[in-house]
Amino acid sequence: MFVGELQRRTLYDIMKFIIVRERSIEKIMQIREIINNKKQYLHLLLLADEQENMIDRYLERGTMYVLEEDGVKAECVVTDEGSGVLELKNIAV
Repeated sequence: MFVGELQRRTLYDIMKFIIVRERSIEKIMQIREIINNKKQYLHLLLLADEQENMIDRYLERGTMYVLEEDGVKAECVVTDEGSGVLELKNIAV
């Protein structure tokens, strides 16, 4: 397994399921990887990066995740820059 793949896998595993307690009720927040139609989250992407043309530079080559709990609450985009380096390009809540 390559270092970048290991780091990406670890990031995904960490983000996969988060359980929070709120007023004694467990709610499950799920992190889901977005493969297609990433621009549907443009309203969130623009919160972190104000220029759509800059978002276009990394969005398709990046790996996108969304946090869901009764709808989408957050997103992030991570790019593989090579040599085991991953870069967080965009994150918004």
